[in-house]
Amino acid sequence: MDLDDAGRPIRYLVRDRDGKYPALIDTILADAGIETVLTGVQSPG
Repeated sequence: MDLDDAGRPIRYLVRDRDGKYPALIDTILADAGIETVLTGVQSPG
């Protein structure tokens, strides 16, 4: 199933701030019209 098959556009992707996500991912998503929203910073407990 493709995301287009859902019948609704994807507007946001919520993800954490892990370094495994390169900046290129955000660029690709922005080109597709998807805004990346980062989660809050977690303080050490």
